[in-house]
Amino acid sequence: MAITKRSCACIEQAWLACCEQKLSLPEDELEGKKKTYYAMTQYIRRHKIPTEYLPMVPNVTKRPTRQAELNRHKRKIKELEKQAKKDAKEKRQLRRAMASYLFMDWAK
Repeated sequence: MAITKRSCACIEQAWLACCEQKLSLPEDELEGKKKTYYAMTQYIRRHKIPTEYLPMVPNVTKRPTRQAELNRHKRKIKELEKQAKKDAKEKRQLRRAMASYLFMDWAK
């Protein structure tokens, strides 16, 4: 299959169309012509933003996830165990105090 000059020219044209185009102005000159616009709060308040540009907020369930519930229950169990140990210690101290008080009363 012979490649003709015509097919080569078509390939070259397609190649040139795909290649990057060089800028006619250097980047330093473009820096000074760049403009930045900021929306002021007055503009935002006066103009209604179209609904398609508003951020979409997904519907989030109010109840916690299963893992969050499990973690909450585990924390509650640990707190209750700690409180039970504290109550048992206090009960032992009261029992000892009561026994020593009764012993002192009996010794008189």
